[in-house]
Amino acid sequence: MIEFTPLEVHNPARYSCGGPPDTPRPMTLFLRENHPDPMIGVEVGVLEGAHAVSMLSLLNISNFYLVDPYLPYGDLTDLILEKARIKAIRYTKEWDDIVEWVYYTSKDAANIVPNELDFVYIDGPHSYSNTYFDINAWYPKVKGGGYIGGHNYGNTKGAVPTVEAVHEFMENIGIEVPGWDYYNKWACTHLPPHCDWWVRKPE
Repeated sequence: MIEFTPLEVHNPARYSCGGPPDTPRPMTLFLRENHPDPMIGVEVGVLEGAHAVSMLSLLNISNFYLVDPYLPYGDLTDLILEKARIKAIRYTKEWDDIVEWVYYTSKDAANIVPNELDFVYIDGPHSYSNTYFDINAWYPKVKGGGYIGGHNYGNTKGAVPTVEAVHEFMENIGIEVPGWDYYNKWACTHLPPHCDWWVRKPE
């Protein structure tokens, strides 16, 4: 029997990026201000669903694909991941009509989810190889004028692999990554600087 900590759907108890519950991440704030029209989006790496709830609560999303195979890695065991999966389903239940769960690896999911996405948010394992692979898999799925971005981007030691993967991939395809000052405009005061990255795909 899996036990849960009581939790309100709009107030996930465990949040990321160093912020308190309900703190939206910078890419969410950017999309909220700049894209009022309905969007089709993807989150790669859902875990307990706290960030998915934030995006669903704040953005105009018509279809949202939540991609996570819930396979063990690092300190995340089968039991931990099963608890996280069930929590995520419970937290996103309010949006059952627009959420579609995709329990596949990032590579396989990219072959299943339709093209012409308005945004993709990558929050899987943050190693250089995983980050680069995820960007490479999902960038072609984003429509011209859409956005691809993700988490764990900053000037701390732990974020170095993500930063290197993002900049190398975008340099290879001729896209300039906005500087720190740009990303900081969207950072909540409760969050560490930067935290997210995102780029617009040329039309």
